[in-house]
Amino acid sequence: MIIVGKENLLEMAHKKIDVWAYSFVKSKSNKKNRSCHTRPVRGQIIDNCGHPYFIPYGSKGKLTVSKRKDIYSCQLNISNNEQEAKREYNKLVEKQMKNLQSQMDELKELLFDLKS
Repeated sequence: MIIVGKENLLEMAHKKIDVWAYSFVKSKSNKKNRSCHTRPVRGQIIDNCGHPYFIPYGSKGKLTVSKRKDIYSCQLNISNNEQEAKREYNKLVEKQMKNLQSQMDELKELLFDLKS
């Protein structure tokens, strides 16, 4: 289940249940078409004075507080199921691929035919 809404996120924080966070957002930056993306990663939500943060598990299996992410500024999507997180992440990537293919098709129409 995709978890949305501040109240639901804070409820998950108080229950200390593992969740999966992911993101794939096209950057509005003009530099190198960068994207803000996070592949699905397991962690927990914490309540920091009424504001939810996501903390991923590190390589040793412990929560890595130093890598905490603001759910809203990173535009993270939260799911309580690994497979669902991967499926939804793939949908976001495929949507971006379609957009890029469409842009390429439009650019191809601008090329001159030099065979004549």
